[in-house]
Amino acid sequence: MTQINQRTEAEYREAYDRFLNRAPMGRAEKWVAQNCDWDLKRARAGEELELFIKYLRDADAKERAGRLRLAEDELKALPVHSRVSVSDKVREEYRRSGERHEFSDRIDQLRAMKR
Repeated sequence: MTQINQRTEAEYREAYDRFLNRAPMGRAEKWVAQNCDWDLKRARAGEELELFIKYLRDADAKERAGRLRLAEDELKALPVHSRVSVSDKVREEYRRSGERHEFSDRIDQLRAMKR
């Protein structure tokens, strides 16, 4: 099943060349350059392009869904003289999301124990 906005093989190769030259175009390519650079540098020889295509498809899907976040977007959201750091903002968003940490049950058990 093909998607409407799916890139062609030539477009993936061009995007990979831009990644190697450190000149990504578009939000998806910038996201891959920011978040997946370490993995791509340490990929086995000959598998870099396949891994890049996988990450770029993931970034394209996130962008279509409106969930693609770049580091520069986070910094734009904070005023210049803000007392709130980016990590404080992320922590607050996590708290509002209602998700539980993987150790939450264990922490609750330890708090409930009699001392």
